[in-house]
Amino acid sequence: MKQNQKKPFQAMLRNYLIETIIYGGVAYFYYKFGLQLLTNFTAELFDSDLKLFAVFSVGVILVQALILEAIISLIVNSLGLRWPRK
Repeated sequence: MKQNQKKPFQAMLRNYLIETIIYGGVAYFYYKFGLQLLTNFTAELFDSDLKLFAVFSVGVILVQALILEAIISLIVNSLGLRWPRK
């Protein structure tokens, strides 16, 4: 790899690793605290109405993905971790 190609690759690798660590921390926090709030409700919903449970589950997945992406984008942008441009 040429020297001028090495710097963007190193920056990209560093940013990727930092984003992965941040995303892992946010996902862990959600797993430990967010799911505990929904456990009883989803169990009752599963037992009472399976179709509504399925719709609710898909909704939770979509909302969680949007919120996690917003948090990650906010953190990455505030730290200045942008992918290098060619």
